[in-house]
Amino acid sequence: MEDASDGIDIHALIAMFRRRIWLVLGIAAVLFVCAFLVLQTLTPRFTASTVVMIETRREQVVDIESVLSDLAPKGGVVNTQAALIKSKSVVTRVIDKLGLEDDPEFNPLLRSEQGGAGGLLPHWLTGLFSSPKTLSPEERERVESETVFRSVLAALETSPNSSTLSIEIAFTSTDREKAARIANAVAEAYVLDQLEAKFEATRRANEWLTERLSELRTQLDEAERAVEIFRTENDLVSANTDGGTLNEQQLSELNSQLILARAERAAKQARYDRLQEIMKRGGNVDAIGEVLSSPVITGLRQQQAELARRQAELSSRYGPRHPEILKVQAEQRDLGREISQEIGRIADGMRNEVDVAATRERSLQESLEGLTKRASGDNQAFVQLRALERDAAATRTLYESFLTRFRQTSEQQDLLTPDARVISEASIPTAPSEPKMNILLAGALIAALGAGLGCAVLLELLDDTFHTTTQVEETLGVANLGVVPLVDRATAGRDQPQEFLQKKPLSSYAEAFRGLRTALALSNVDKPPQVVLFTSSLPGEGKTTAAASFALAASKAGSKVVLVDCDLRRPKAVEALKLKKPEAGLVEYLAQQTSLDDVLLHHESGLDVIPIVAGTANPTELLGSQHMKDLMAHLRRTYDLVVIDSAPVLPVSDTRQLAKLVDTTLFVVQWNKTPKAAAKNAIREFFTFGLPLAGVVLAQVDLSQQKKYGYGDGGYYYSSYSSYHSN
Repeated sequence: MEDASDGIDIHALIAMFRRRIWLVLGIAAVLFVCAFLVLQTLTPRFTASTVVMIETRREQVVDIESVLSDLAPKGGVVNTQAALIKSKSVVTRVIDKLGLEDDPEFNPLLRSEQGGAGGLLPHWLTGLFSSPKTLSPEERERVESETVFRSVLAALETSPNSSTLSIEIAFTSTDREKAARIANAVAEAYVLDQLEAKFEATRRANEWLTERLSELRTQLDEAERAVEIFRTENDLVSANTDGGTLNEQQLSELNSQLILARAERAAKQARYDRLQEIMKRGGNVDAIGEVLSSPVITGLRQQQAELARRQAELSSRYGPRHPEILKVQAEQRDLGREISQEIGRIADGMRNEVDVAATRERSLQESLEGLTKRASGDNQAFVQLRALERDAAATRTLYESFLTRFRQTSEQQDLLTPDARVISEASIPTAPSEPKMNILLAGALIAALGAGLGCAVLLELLDDTFHTTTQVEETLGVANLGVVPLVDRATAGRDQPQEFLQKKPLSSYAEAFRGLRTALALSNVDKPPQVVLFTSSLPGEGKTTAAASFALAASKAGSKVVLVDCDLRRPKAVEALKLKKPEAGLVEYLAQQTSLDDVLLHHESGLDVIPIVAGTANPTELLGSQHMKDLMAHLRRTYDLVVIDSAPVLPVSDTRQLAKLVDTTLFVVQWNKTPKAAAKNAIREFFTFGLPLAGVVLAQVDLSQQKKYGYGDGGYYYSSYSSYHSN
């Protein structure tokens, strides 16, 4: 069964922390104590802060534009003013005002002369200021000034707030009262620096305006003098305050009279022409204004109307030939002739008026032409005069503008106000701002725990041994057939595991080998393996103990079992079973120097053992000999189970020869000892040469510790089923 996951195995992480918990806590405790001791040596520092606000409104006593404009209420301006607070002019003003050059906190030269930095600077940094080289007074002053400035600037912080147009000024010092005093001094110096900047700008503007006004006044006098001289030389005397000459005035008047004369002559000509036209047509001339306004015509028309009335009255009584009617008609004819004569006289008068108007028009035209000829001679002079007058007017306008601005700036000098004001003065802090012990201790604790966890993870990554059956199967690609627990010395005493197995047949140790036999039997139900080889990758991994215990467990189960010690280089089977060392063994038997019965040793459990007494110069050839094959065949016929204890795989090649003669192989891996790389290389030989391999046995497992390596293995649940075993 595989339990694979692409994500992080939370259980594995928890298990790792559980088994490394004391390491993590130990490293964390040491580092935390060191950090605590270091923090205790730090000098406490206090921070005091004041707040200044950029003024968006100011008193407007007079409507005068400032020489230096007010600050615009924008975020960028607030940031700029925050930078100005940390400028050298402001900081130097504070240093001079409070005498900070004589303060050892900000002057390292004074600290070095007084025998150290007092804990404010590291030892190596203090040494920089205690050089034996003697400084000249000028160099010392320069170094002190620059050093003090940098020290004060390092302790000064500004925090602009664009939304409220305010700037928080914070200063940190070892003296709480000094911190508040310097913070307030910085705010005052900033406000004063703003005011002085405006005063300086206004002063420079007034100086420049004064010089410029003097120059403009001279230029204006010269320009006006040139105008008057030119006017006099060219007889261009003005006739009125408007600046026009007499000739120009006469031309204007004559031109106006000529226009009126022309209009009058045209009007009279039109009336006369109208009268002539009506008279030619024989029309009624009574509509003509002159006729209507004539008293003679009016009287004659009244008489004519009276005669018409009389004629009408007489006609009603008499006939048309009556003398009275004829008389009236004669009178009417006389009146008509008189009216016609009077209209003729009116027409003659109108014609005379037209002639008079035309004569006057010609006279005015002649006078105008004469004046025009005279005025044309003055045009060029007037062009030059106008140019001189424009220059004088422009100079006058500029002079008046500068004079007005000079008076405004002179008055404004007494009305200047700064663009910022202090809205919250710094108070003496009650608690230190540095070091922040709670935060630093919390950070130190977190860092210490992190370091401990890092060491645990590092050790875990460097751990190249097997701890769980899952690791065995994933690393080696071979099934894990059994887990053999470690025999507790407190329980077993001086007994070897093999002896403990006999004395405690119901122990977890004995149960592990019974389970291993069952796993082997189930690996091939039709033909269970009869010859089983035990080996390992390196010496000292418990293969001999596992082989002896496996053979004893099978023998106690009633099987006829023989244990063959084939580790010709380091035989351990006799020692493991505490048997008496014989005089002859496997080597002697294969060399046909003795019989098998003389070689066999009998254990009290019924187990037979073929030991090794003496070694050989060619163990590989001996184990691959025909005599060895014959021995294996004989043992198969004689015993139910043949257990072979072989040499390790990596140091020698003996096991490769033996593996060809057995049914299967059990590869022993010692818990928390066998390197993964060694086991992988050994298993690779089985795959490479096609040797039989049933699986892996994880031996000497500390079940109480194995449960710390994660879920799944039997060791994790050992406390739940330990009551089923008698230790």
